[in-house]
Amino acid sequence: MAYIKILVAFVSIFILFSGCSTKQEKKLSYKEKYEKRKQLYSSKNQQEQIEIVSKDWWMIQYITNPSLKVQKAAMKKNPKALQYIANPPLEIQQIAIDTLIGKNGFDLVLAKKLESFDEEMQIKAINKVPELIKYIKSPSKKLQIAAVKKNPYTIRNIRNPSNEAIKLAIKLNPR
Repeated sequence: MAYIKILVAFVSIFILFSGCSTKQEKKLSYKEKYEKRKQLYSSKNQQEQIEIVSKDWWMIQYITNPSLKVQKAAMKKNPKALQYIANPPLEIQQIAIDTLIGKNGFDLVLAKKLESFDEEMQIKAINKVPELIKYIKSPSKKLQIAAVKKNPYTIRNIRNPSNEAIKLAIKLNPR
């Protein structure tokens, strides 16, 4: 009988302490949990990171400075992973343009990141969908001309259009 009481006491203590640790974890703020995950996934080797993002593409957000291979694996799983890639390299920019612009338009993930793209990649995107120019705050003259050549009505989407872009839009469509 004494053994049962001791056993019940140990089980009670175990449940009490195990409950405390989960309460402590629940008390972590979102930012603390995010930082913990970031530290964990960033410390993994490249192959493990590729496996992680190949399964769950959104996990790339927890990897600090993911390698190109990790970025490609995430983009292959879902091109919307672009939103979690800071300063995407040219290869990733090209993949984003190829996959996030389709017959029915474009994805807003691309529109939000387009401003950070290389100018030549911006031109490639604009040549596919000229209306994307409205998501670039200060498009270069070259970019403005490319958009207007593709569709003169896009002049309406350009903030502070250059004189050359205005003249070209009028020349291509006097209305």
